[in-house]
Amino acid sequence: MKPREQRKKVLIRARMRATATWSDVCILNISSRGMQLQASRMPERGTYVEIRRGPHTIIGCVAWAERHRFGIRAQDVLFVDAIVADPSESDTSRSPTPYVSVERRAAPRKAASPDNSRLVGRAMEFACLGILVIAGGTIIYGAAESALAAPLASVSNALGD
Repeated sequence: MKPREQRKKVLIRARMRATATWSDVCILNISSRGMQLQASRMPERGTYVEIRRGPHTIIGCVAWAERHRFGIRAQDVLFVDAIVADPSESDTSRSPTPYVSVERRAAPRKAASPDNSRLVGRAMEFACLGILVIAGGTIIYGAAESALAAPLASVSNALGD
């Protein structure tokens, strides 16, 4: 039987989203593959949860649950020291970013907030509307010019330029 990975005992507050609701949780121990948590509302075994701690987001599946404690198996490798570190010491002005496994080590991307997405959508809608108004105006100008060109030319000839 394979020995269990060493766990680091901690007592850290975090937020958990299970289904559509957020609640407070306490991280009791953590390893590179999962963590033990305590919460007043415990998710069922097999439920996927999102845990947020400072700028970090951890996605995992509930592996076991009893009383007010449960364990999750993390989707990606967890960087224990970064999670345990005080989140106020890191850049918390950024949106939480997902963990990157050891194999990928890509730079974390800033997550798009709903407000940012809404503003970008409004700007794109305004730009498209402006393009349509300019195109419509050009078409109407061209039609009016060609419709009035012959009558204005005959009036100009009658006046005797």
